[in-house]
Amino acid sequence: MLLSYVSRRLAAVAGLTAAATLMVFLIAHAVPADPVLAMLGDRAASDPATVARFRAHWGLNKPLWQQYLIFLDGLTHGDLGESIITRRPVLHDIAQFAPATVELATTAAIMAALLGVLLGVLASVMRDSWVDHLARSLSLIGTAAPTFWLAFLMLALFYGGLQLAPSPGRLALSESPPPTVTGLYTVDSLIAGEYGNFLASLAHLIMPGAVLAAATLGLITRTMRASMLDILGKEYINVARAKVMLFEMR
Repeated sequence: MLLSYVSRRLAAVAGLTAAATLMVFLIAHAVPADPVLAMLGDRAASDPATVARFRAHWGLNKPLWQQYLIFLDGLTHGDLGESIITRRPVLHDIAQFAPATVELATTAAIMAALLGVLLGVLASVMRDSWVDHLARSLSLIGTAAPTFWLAFLMLALFYGGLQLAPSPGRLALSESPPPTVTGLYTVDSLIAGEYGNFLASLAHLIMPGAVLAAATLGLITRTMRASMLDILGKEYINVARAKVMLFEMR
């Protein structure tokens, strides 16, 4: 019984994995950009011999099903191909830029959780007050506003206009990154005892972290407010309030 269940689950996982790889492969081929032009440029792409060698090297001259098998073979061997932008192996770029992504995503998650819970509690306790209206407005803006538009707006306002936010990037151009241990600038700065770098890297995380946290912040705020209002309307809360009022009247 258990073996049959595990076998079915493994087969389902294998099927979903195969479907996901096929979807990624087909989407990559559906992109209208020509990989020959992207990799070689206009001048080299005008040479038929160069184009033929390029297509043969990357298997682009083979049928689509053979290209898919080559793609699967690369995945099984950890070869994700070469980046068109950096001309380096994709795994190398992932290893280089993943720590910055993890650091930013973690910052955004912490900001969304802390501010969302705080705003939700305040909005429910101070229902129909200006705090409640402000929290609901921020929640609506964060949920509805496109991330790219919100990022541009905050960059123009806090960096370009008010000059309160630091320049884009993980550190300013005049600042040197800490010795690499984890790749997370905040953690590596603390390990190296470079507290100035820690504060600088943390300051650079606040604005992009707030932009990424906006959508989740709105969802958490609305959920927390609704949950708190439901709890505050329970009978035991009303009984507790009545007891407090009686105690104060004595």
